[in-house]
This record gives sequence, structure tokens and C-alpha cells, in this order.
Amino acid sequence: MLVFMHTAISLRARLLVALEGLFPPAESGPMSESAQPEHEYAKAAGSYQRFVDELGGVDGLRVLDFGCGWGGESVWLAERGAEVTGCDISASAIEHAQRFAAERGVAGVDFALSDSTRLPFADDSFDAVFSTDVFEHVMDLPAVLGELRRVLRPGGVLLTRFGPLFYSPLGYHLPWTTQVPWAHLVFGLRPIVEVRNTRRSPISPGSWEETGLNRATFGAFREAVGLSGFEAERLERIPVRGLRVLAGLPGVGDLFTFGVDARLVA
Repeated sequence: MLVFMHTAISLRARLLVALEGLFPPAESGPMSESAQPEHEYAKAAGSYQRFVDELGGVDGLRVLDFGCGWGGESVWLAERGAEVTGCDISASAIEHAQRFAAERGVAGVDFALSDSTRLPFADDSFDAVFSTDVFEHVMDLPAVLGELRRVLRPGGVLLTRFGPLFYSPLGYHLPWTTQVPWAHLVFGLRPIVEVRNTRRSPISPGSWEETGLNRATFGAFREAVGLSGFEAERLERIPVRGLRVLAGLPGVGDLFTFGVDARLVA
């Protein structure tokens, strides 16, 4: 049951709350930072294992974990023989990643703080870039993809899967607030923030971008890939489960496209 921490919410927000009977929130709240590294480490057996398999192993490869977050996937990858550098724009996340690597006694992994458009690495520094669930948060996709191409050696690969994209059913990235499909498109930003604020310390973003979502579509990412100079060996929609046909329809496909699966070559 929802416990209101703040007294006044709009009618649209109350309607959103009423729909929780059909679409209850996924969990009580976001995971704490201290728990994130272990969560990411466990996730890597599914997320990064597919990339390792695709390359036939990573022993001795120089790999950039782009948007490494709290470092769990980077550490997992280093344990499989890669020379890993994780980068992220969050100083707090980098601190947790460094601590996690030290606790596990893992060599062959470093972490670097990056800004939003420029990577702190020399040209041709890496053989591969791995990244999961990051590019939906990147505000300047052509610039960042261009940077990733710069730091990859010629012929190096970027492997990524990410989502949910903004126009997909849960593209507002707040499953612990509500899971009403397309609520952000139907109700807008303010009611969702109002409901979110009943459960957490209040925030007041003026746009979706201020919440960290770039609102990019599959087509926008494909265009950014073209501008960056990468060659797309694989660039595919990940459909919302069971809706592959709808995801491929012109005009409405973005509503049924969960994310992107790509293999890009420098």
C-alpha cells in the first residue's frame, strides 16, 4: 500500500497510483550503492558472458567497460583474463568499483572517471569496448560514439545491449515507482515524479533529460552510429517480449522496441 509522505499530489498522479492494482511496482525502492557491485557481478554471467562468447574469449584483450557503474561487471571480466579499464561519470560509483576490486583481490582492472563527452584515454588504447544499459543515458550519442571509436584500435569492436529505450512501455526507468506501461507518455513527467516523491526524498526535474534519459529512439542511435564512423556489423532492435512484429512496424515500432543490440567495428 502506498504511504503518502507529502500531502498534495495531482489528480493525474492519483490516477496513476490507482492503476497500481493492475501494475504494481517491482520493488520497494532502488538498490543501495553498497549492494550494487555484487548485483552487477552476478548480472555479468548473463550480460557480459554473451560478449565473451562472441569474441571466443577475452584472455589478454584490452577491454574498456564503458559506463562501468559500480564495477561488478568489470571485475567479473578481469577474472576471465581481460585487461579491463572501467570508466564512468559518477565519482561515487568509481570509488565503490575500486573498493570492490580490492576486496576480491583482482588484478588487471583499473577504473577511471570520465566526463560526459571526452574519454581520458589515448587513441587505439583498446581491443574491445563492452557496455550494457548505458547508451539510453548518453546525451550526445554521436560525440560519445566517436570517442569510443577513437580509443579502439583499427578493427576493434564495440559490443553493446541496452534498454529500455524511452518510448518503450517502461522507458521512464522507475519500476519501483510504478510499472504502468507507457505511463510517461500518457501522464507526463510531473505525475510520475509526484508518485516517486511519495517514496523517496523529493526531486523536481524540469525535463526527462534531467532524470538522465536521452529519449533516443532506435533510429536516432542508428544515425549516431553512422555519424561516428563505426561500421555496424549488427544493429538490431530488441523487441518488447512477444511483440517482435509490432517493433518492426513503421511509425509505431518505437513503442514496442525495448532496446538495441549492436556490434560495431572501428
